[in-house]
Amino acid sequence: MPRSTSSPLSRSRRAPERRARAVIVWTAVSFCLTQVLVMSLPGYPWPSVTEPEAAVQTDRFQRGGGWLRTIPTLEESIIQWQVHHLLTAVPPQDVLFVGDSSCLMGVMPEVITQATGLNTWNLATVGSLSTQGQADILELYLKKHPTPRPKLVVCYLAPPTLARDRDETERQGVYNGFREWLYGADAGLVAQLPLAQLPGYRLRRPLYEAANQLPWNKHSTLLVHQPRGQIPSDEEVRRTLLTRRGYFSEPRRQRLPAIASDGNRLPLTADGLRGIVRMLETAQAHSIDLVFMLTPAPERYRNPQHDAAYRDLAAHFMTAARPYPRVTIQSPLLRYFDDASFGTAHHMTMSGAARNSAEIARLITAVVS
Repeated sequence: MPRSTSSPLSRSRRAPERRARAVIVWTAVSFCLTQVLVMSLPGYPWPSVTEPEAAVQTDRFQRGGGWLRTIPTLEESIIQWQVHHLLTAVPPQDVLFVGDSSCLMGVMPEVITQATGLNTWNLATVGSLSTQGQADILELYLKKHPTPRPKLVVCYLAPPTLARDRDETERQGVYNGFREWLYGADAGLVAQLPLAQLPGYRLRRPLYEAANQLPWNKHSTLLVHQPRGQIPSDEEVRRTLLTRRGYFSEPRRQRLPAIASDGNRLPLTADGLRGIVRMLETAQAHSIDLVFMLTPAPERYRNPQHDAAYRDLAAHFMTAARPYPRVTIQSPLLRYFDDASFGTAHHMTMSGAARNSAEIARLITAVVS
């Protein structure tokens, strides 16, 4: 009877190796089956550039990327509801405002409509969305309402928004969150996310949706009513923005700094200018007149150096706007209002916003007529 050439010791060594190979094989098989199962899950409503309306079905964007939704910040409320109303409730307008929070809290569409007879809506959001975000909102409106076109678009900003560069915008995360919320995979952001290369990435959204329905997690419909101290609730923000056509009053009254935060220089970054030029190009491509303007400054900041800084900035904008004959740079770019018209250095009180809107109405009449 032939003797085996293998020893008990060698056989005992091969057994763990076979088990290790089996674990690897079954792990791979299980992974593939999991991916197939995930792919077969009901599709999550994922918006795209061609169907932006789907964005209103998705969850609010999260700067931290967390799965469980919490009470939204005021910043999140403003961005979501302005865009939600754009996609679902804003009819075609004669005059459209886009900009940062200085526009949001400084322009009353009803005052302009009463003075000019032109339907007006304010789609301003916040400065942390960057000028690129304001350009996105203008483009989104024109995709939603290709006709009739607005008679006039007003781009209205405060100096701090002009000073933001890409690094600061990325660090704040609001713009990337907005793009991912609105456009999903089409935003080009998915490639930067951890599980993006795996089909199982689709699991994140359904689980996120399901987690909000757990008994111990507040239901999303309740979150909009949660109090936020002195700040209006999410539902109050929604209702206010809709009834006031995008205007939101500054709830604070702060003591103005003795010296303007931007000092006597007004930095304009290449990234800030890039978003503005996008808006100029969009208006020109759609044969729409556009006025670019800055928010007024408190009277306490009046001095020759400040005036000179604004004149230099106006010259810079005039150069950038030269290729676009339908664009008007407000002149003078700097206007002063009394200190009592401001709740903060760049946000106006309701009385200040009413006066500001009446002045803008006269400008609109001159441009449109």
